[in-house]
Amino acid sequence: MPALIEIVSVIGAAPSVVFDLKLDMDVHAASLRSSQETAVTSTGRRQLALGDEVTFHARHFGLRWRMTCPVP
Repeated sequence: MPALIEIVSVIGAAPSVVFDLKLDMDVHAASLRSSQETAVTSTGRRQLALGDEVTFHARHFGLRWRMTCPVP
């Protein structure tokens, strides 16, 4: 049976600041340092932009994961 998990975060910052930080791959990597996750953009820039792809490498549950996602 499917389950719904909802996570709510209250952030004391303007939406534009939060949005810009969400697109920053250095911020993303720092937030997940314990899992040794990395994120690399297709252009080499650290800030995602439309048309980019981002590839994540991580280890979760003892397995190595690689996921590539387009930025629509």
